[in-house]
Amino acid sequence: MIIAAHAGTGKTRFAKTVYDSVDFVCMPYKYNLPDGILSYEETEGKKADINLQLRDEWPENYIKAVVNQYNENRYVIIPPIIPVLNALRKEKIPYILCYPERNAKDEYERRYKERGNTTDFLNVFIGYWDIFLDQMETDQGEYHFVMKRAEFLTDLYPRFEKITRAEESTISFELDEDALDKANAIYQKTGYTIQTLFRREMIRIDESGEIPAYMKKDGFS
Repeated sequence: MIIAAHAGTGKTRFAKTVYDSVDFVCMPYKYNLPDGILSYEETEGKKADINLQLRDEWPENYIKAVVNQYNENRYVIIPPIIPVLNALRKEKIPYILCYPERNAKDEYERRYKERGNTTDFLNVFIGYWDIFLDQMETDQGEYHFVMKRAEFLTDLYPRFEKITRAEESTISFELDEDALDKANAIYQKTGYTIQTLFRREMIRIDESGEIPAYMKKDGFS
């Protein structure tokens, strides 16, 4: 399940606490970062840095990565980036959108300062607080969680599990060497994993009601 959660809701904590979850950060996809792996403190200090240079391939590169990652982990936690959410709906991938209640602005400002976010970050995420919430409140995704002042994502985990059990769609394959080479070639050409492409094909078949000839031949019909 994809969890799209606003800044400061506890994405990193959730990924460290809940089995088979990943905090799938967007910064390496969005910006040309300095060489080397950044520490948690360095990463927080770089967020909303006006001096960072956007990658030319953003946001398409992150969209592809998120769509592929959906098949890899039970929970994939991402920031609620509008083009990404739009792409997930187009791909018919369910997601849970989590954001704070409006009167929690001071609480989130405190969280940002405590974790080392910069003035530039505060100018964006506190300065445009209502704009961010407007965007999330009007998002067309099915599952919205408005978080209370003292809540973190880990507090909502039991409720996430109920949705995930109903919506979960995990695709796995065992490929021989020849098929694996072909799958790698497809990934290098398209940027999508074989699981993602197979999922798309299943959605197309479900919507059209038409079974491809190759499936009929191999006994799928």
